[in-house]
Amino acid sequence: HHPPTTIAIESNCGRHKYELVTHHIVSSTTMNDDDVENEEQMRAALQRYFILSHDTLRGNVIDQAIEFDTGWTDKPPLIDDIRRFKLMCRAGVPACLRCAVWISSVYQIANPQIPRVQAETYATLGKIKFIEHGWDLVTKETFPDESDVRDALYPIFTNVNASSIEETEMVRRQLEEDVGMNAAGRLALTKVLVCTRHLLGVEYCPLLPDVAAILLTCMSESCAYFTIREMLNCSMSKYLYVSQVDHYACCRTFADLMKRFYPKTFAEMDAIGALSPIGLAPIFDRFFVPILPFRYVQRIMDVFTIEGTKVLFRFGIALLSMYKKPLKAMDIQSSEQWWGEVKNFTHLASFDFERLVKKAYGTWGNLRRKKLAFPKRNYLNRMMKGNSKWAESQVQYNTIEPIMPLGLIKTEVPAVLANESVRRAHLAEWLPRTLRDTKLELVFSTDTHGRTLERLYANCSKAKHSIMLLEVLDTGAVIGMFATEVWHRTNKVYGDGGCFLFKLSPDAKSSPWKPRSVCSNDSENTTSLMEQFMMSTGNYISMGGSHDGSCGLRLNEDLTRGSSDHSLTFGNDPLAGNDLLDFDVGLVEVYRFIRSIDGKPLDKMWDF
Repeated sequence: HHPPTTIAIESNCGRHKYELVTHHIVSSTTMNDDDVENEEQMRAALQRYFILSHDTLRGNVIDQAIEFDTGWTDKPPLIDDIRRFKLMCRAGVPACLRCAVWISSVYQIANPQIPRVQAETYATLGKIKFIEHGWDLVTKETFPDESDVRDALYPIFTNVNASSIEETEMVRRQLEEDVGMNAAGRLALTKVLVCTRHLLGVEYCPLLPDVAAILLTCMSESCAYFTIREMLNCSMSKYLYVSQVDHYACCRTFADLMKRFYPKTFAEMDAIGALSPIGLAPIFDRFFVPILPFRYVQRIMDVFTIEGTKVLFRFGIALLSMYKKPLKAMDIQSSEQWWGEVKNFTHLASFDFERLVKKAYGTWGNLRRKKLAFPKRNYLNRMMKGNSKWAESQVQYNTIEPIMPLGLIKTEVPAVLANESVRRAHLAEWLPRTLRDTKLELVFSTDTHGRTLERLYANCSKAKHSIMLLEVLDTGAVIGMFATEVWHRTNKVYGDGGCFLFKLSPDAKSSPWKPRSVCSNDSENTTSLMEQFMMSTGNYISMGGSHDGSCGLRLNEDLTRGSSDHSLTFGNDPLAGNDLLDFDVGLVEVYRFIRSIDGKPLDKMWDF
């Protein structure tokens, strides 16, 4: 029954106020020692609360209320059950919690080895000063002078000719009109996107400007930048496609799914170019911003941050299935007209977004055909991988720039196996584009750290992406594997299709993931072997699997013996040679990636 005391915590993310009931009112003018101690205790307690959402882009006031009995709380932990948490996100995240939920969801997906409860702490008031401090360093390096910020224009991350100023500015104006940003919002978006290009080296990513704009409607510049950074650090493009080939393969896969679920609608759309990469721009370039009311775009972002790119497929196909009949009845002659009519339907007062959500997570197909479920993520990845060759044939490169070798950081422990620049040039050629402008830093060497898996796991515990090189004693060959997740002791298969095996010398060659055609009638065991990316127990560490139990590459527990055979996962030849399936291992080295621009580790979001 006592009046509440209001404690305010100031940050660049906006003013955060929480009211805590105390035994008496604390006066700011007459505070005794007990009052000071009481206030300090309250401030300490507030550090555990989530960051409040703040509309940086438009300056709109955000409702800070959380409805009772919805399962949402204003501090960690939220929900341990990931399935239930996804259902809650599909039902809509409270506006005041979007900043915290979006940040923690992306961070947890990008770092699956970290428990969700721990990931949620990175979206609390106790961490915000660290985020803002990191952002200050980023902006000072990108914009040394105030005029650099004032005169900057945000990049659009497409292949629009740089000399086409009018076309580029038209894209910018369209985005600004669609989301309704003000002058301060445009400046914030500019800073986030310029820093992303300058420090993270992103040149192509059509989805990025709209995603950044949506994030800024619920968070500060600092939070938006670091959320984007974690999205980009995810392997296999779980959030953002940073190459034109991946983007085109994504669009082709969407068309394939439309053909599978709704062949007649597919034919109509294909005839007018609405399923081409350009025709699908409202979904895969603009994140539904041109065709849905913005409040529903934010609802899709609620799900996107926890489930990734497959959400665009689900909602895109579901939206088309809702209006396929009236759309086919119209005389539509172009993809622009097609999506214009879709927009007309979604902006009607009768549009039911909850029905769209239900349809996106239901079964699809015509009543006269068997209902089909949406494919799982691994199946979707296999489809996209299969469409990569088609995508490569569609992409026209104006110039072919030589790929520079990865840099190499000199440490107290000298690098041996990656010392030659020609080897690092091969690695740069095989790695994802987001890792090419990096340097290698040695984190484990058997010459210094000994020959135990336990020590290898400990030294690699902070290296989400890593390259392991090993020497075949009998021949002197150097072979290895690229990992997309942290090596750690577990009995489960992990990693994804971004992993690959390789031979550096002699005759350098990489063996990326090569899934079979998704139409083949593979057994469940064969399918699992095709996706046996990373295994690391207390007895061995390996990549790739086969029916006879052999691996693409495997090391024993004391790192002295290795084996390499054909694997279904990567389709590789034995890395040490067809006549040397088992071999003695010499030197073993593991490297992590360091950003060239600022010398910071690529993997840790909050490492300043």
